[in-house]
Amino acid sequence: MDVQCIFSRYIVDIALGMYVYTYPEFCEEEVQASVPRPWGFKVFEIVNGVDLEKADLENPEHPGNCDTTYVYVVEKVNVDSLTVCRELNKLLGCSRCELLGLKDAEALARQVAILRRCSRPMSSTELMYRNGYFKAVLWSCTDFLIHVGNRFYISIVFEEDRDVKAIQKRLESVQKHGYKFFELFWVPEVRYKETCDSSNW
Repeated sequence: MDVQCIFSRYIVDIALGMYVYTYPEFCEEEVQASVPRPWGFKVFEIVNGVDLEKADLENPEHPGNCDTTYVYVVEKVNVDSLTVCRELNKLLGCSRCELLGLKDAEALARQVAILRRCSRPMSSTELMYRNGYFKAVLWSCTDFLIHVGNRFYISIVFEEDRDVKAIQKRLESVQKHGYKFFELFWVPEVRYKETCDSSNW
């Protein structure tokens, strides 16, 4: 099936899913807006049916004695995911760190980090890192993990009232199309119009 697509760098499109293809009726509708970082952009992984937003990092339940696998819930602000992995490896003396996905650095995020063969495991640890921080809490001892998705909370600050109306129209159109977006991360960062063949994705 051919789908008419337009590549857009509007802030609302980025907020709704990185650089996304949007619907042609909005191709010339400029919107002036910004996302206040980091607190205006929050993302929480949903793992094994558990929304990590609801994970109690202050009073966690200890999972018991782990053998070689240590699964931590990490809350991070203004730190990229790969730095979190590197620092956890050093702090806990682990041989390896794995992630279920990368999370935006300039945001408040909660995600799972899987640590292997740690010589200094801890029930929790915290680290200030430059202008950010992260906290890691031991959550599980199994690597049977299913990443269901992510929950986002995004604050968008508009410069003019007309921008709010433009966004409302766009969201109504997205709803009409069943909240479907076509994400193509390899596209050059320019605006253009083309026909996208979804069978090749």
